[in-house]
Amino acid sequence: MGNNLLFYIRRNKENRILEKATRRKAKRKSNHTQVVISPNYVAVRTNSAIIAPDNISFSESPDSTSSFINIMIERAYYEHHRADGKEVIVLDFHSVTSISSGFIVYLIATINILKIKYSVSFSAIPPSSLKIKRKMEQPGFFDILDGCNLLESDSNSPLSVYFGVKYNTLVAKNVCERVIDAYGIERKSISFLYQTIIELMENTKAHAYSEDDICKYWYLYVATRDNGTIRFSIVDTGEGIPETVRKNWFEPLTRIIGVKKDSELIESALLGENRSETGKYFRGKGLPKIRSCCESLRINNLTIVSGRGVCYITDGKIALKELKERFVGTVVTWDITIGGS
Repeated sequence: MGNNLLFYIRRNKENRILEKATRRKAKRKSNHTQVVISPNYVAVRTNSAIIAPDNISFSESPDSTSSFINIMIERAYYEHHRADGKEVIVLDFHSVTSISSGFIVYLIATINILKIKYSVSFSAIPPSSLKIKRKMEQPGFFDILDGCNLLESDSNSPLSVYFGVKYNTLVAKNVCERVIDAYGIERKSISFLYQTIIELMENTKAHAYSEDDICKYWYLYVATRDNGTIRFSIVDTGEGIPETVRKNWFEPLTRIIGVKKDSELIESALLGENRSETGKYFRGKGLPKIRSCCESLRINNLTIVSGRGVCYITDGKIALKELKERFVGTVVTWDITIGGS
């Protein structure tokens, strides 16, 4: 009996020690759990970093890029509705080896709206690559994490990204002058650029957002690429081109003859075929204007991402792709060649 009791006590003590060690290990593991990107991701874990894909680009890896954004949006919604207090949302860019300027601008725009809408906070694990980190610093990504909210009336924003609600002739002019001064491009060779920027700003104001949207901004950024081109990015976080086009006057007809894919609707908008939700044609300019510039090779590598659709124009040729997940808003990027005509 005595020996059995001693054996029981000793075994019970060993079990308790084992259980405590197991709980400590599980707690350490849960505190450092990293979320793997998945289309079926449900944001239920706290203290978890959302891992960015190695290559973040709307043109080269649009599916994993849009998935990363959607996970971030889901997580912000989850944190906003938590009953036990919000956690800081951590974005892990440590393993990123390539990132597009268009994505950085869209990320700034998305974080800005999520902070305002859901009152959430973000932090980031920076890339191990110093080059990638500097590329993210240039438009002001880390500033938006440090508590900076973009407001239209804020003329002292630390970010080098232009933003606004209405079309802004001063911004368009400044961008063109900046390109001329910095790269020695002749004024006449980029005369189309001013009108293109203005039309895309106006399209955002007229078509992108609904009355209930909080921040009805366009965001514009200009960056120099390693291959001797200048990359222009203009983005919004609105309804998206396909959704706007679907609400037009001929929607009943498309239901009869067959519903177009999102990428096909973007192509239709580029061709100037459609009326928007407002009942107005896309002004015969805007997206059709930028398409004509692609055909004349004044600009190249046009990429438009919106809804589930991606539309590329390279060397004047159009290519379409459908995303696995719906993308919120619209991203338009294009290049001009330094010294090009």
